Amino acid sequence: MVTAWLGNGVHVAHKRSTAEPGRVRVVLTLAGGELFETEANLGVSHLAATAWITRGGTTAASAEPGGPAGSGEIETHGSGGPDALVLKVSAPADRLVEALTRARELLQEPRVEPAAFERHRARAIREQARLQAEPRAVLAAEVVRVLYPPDQARFRFVTRADLERLTPAQAESWLRRHTVEEPAPLAVAVIGDIALADALLAVERTLGTLPARARIAPTTHRALREVPQPDLPRSSRTTSTLLTGDNRAIVAAGCYAGEGPGLRRTRALALGCRVLERRVWSRLEGAGCDAAPVKAWTLPPGAQPGRSMVTAMVLVPPEQAARAAQALAEEMGRLAGEPPADAELDGVRKGVLEKLPREDDVGYWAMVLSAAPYRGHAPDDLARVREDFETIGPHEVREAWAAAWRGGALLDVIILPALP
Repeated sequence: MVTAWLGNGVHVAHKRSTAEPGRVRVVLTLAGGELFETEANLGVSHLAATAWITRGGTTAASAEPGGPAGSGEIETHGSGGPDALVLKVSAPADRLVEALTRARELLQEPRVEPAAFERHRARAIREQARLQAEPRAVLAAEVVRVLYPPDQARFRFVTRADLERLTPAQAESWLRRHTVEEPAPLAVAVIGDIALADALLAVERTLGTLPARARIAPTTHRALREVPQPDLPRSSRTTSTLLTGDNRAIVAAGCYAGEGPGLRRTRALALGCRVLERRVWSRLEGAGCDAAPVKAWTLPPGAQPGRSMVTAMVLVPPEQAARAAQALAEEMGRLAGEPPADAELDGVRKGVLEKLPREDDVGYWAMVLSAAPYRGHAPDDLARVREDFETIGPHEVREAWAAAWRGGALLDVIILPALP
């Protein structure tokens, strides 16, 4: 992996890969996105991406994103995220200049076609309806309500009503704000079957002619991205009409993961999550609880530095919720107090290693390398993912969990199905 800065402030990363012979993937990350949304335009970052959906010579009005591009095609796609707009490009390696010229035009002359906008909105509404009923989404909405500032729209989940009131003009204006009026800090990753010199030359000839901008960095928009952490412990007991079909309660516990140098500590927490899942499941099963598989997770601090949490969740019959909450809290504390046995850790390590992104997953590497300077992740640290998961030991897992545990300061949540 090689990184460089262009004279106009654009960051470039390159990684050679022959996983897709003759093709390259490019990801452009523009700082901003949902970070600046208000009640008046909540959801606009996602719908604005309509303007960046093309395939071959086809515009977004008739192009369908998501399928594999043909071997000779140039395809672009866009998305909006918590603190960025993302433009993805897939193209033959020998047409990279042409592909990046198209990307530059999409940035400099954003146009949202009404027909494409309506189709994209319809897909977004269907997806929103599907996701809002997922237990993890129901939990996330409650965590947001309990912990996040109530006066900031960007922390609220987008609703159907939000999406329905947006217009193509708003979406186009949103893109122009990021690309023309106030050129956003920009990072680009080029991954694929192309030499470093050829990739840098293509980027310089195309994206190097964009207007000058501030360099993207972990400090970019940090005052907005960094959200104060309310003190824990905190508890929430509530109901949800979205759970009536399954008739199970959501029981969850979480603590702040904190921040540290590099990604190894986050990876140690992730290994601990797998241990926790097995322990809690075994305990509940042994107690006769009719529990769904336990899910535990943590993510590196990213869009909102300092906000990352270690979270565990299980679905149980409502009458077993209190017992499940006790099991989650006690097993999290035990993991923070004593290291797992070697055999126990090795038992979960194999599954983690099997699910890691492969070295030839060009789409993954394009995304993470494009976001790396914004997130403060060194390319070498990203590349060590497999090595870290292979070498993290029991005491390292315990130390990471003890730092997050902080004496048992937890957010514990129980969400019961609402009565009909």
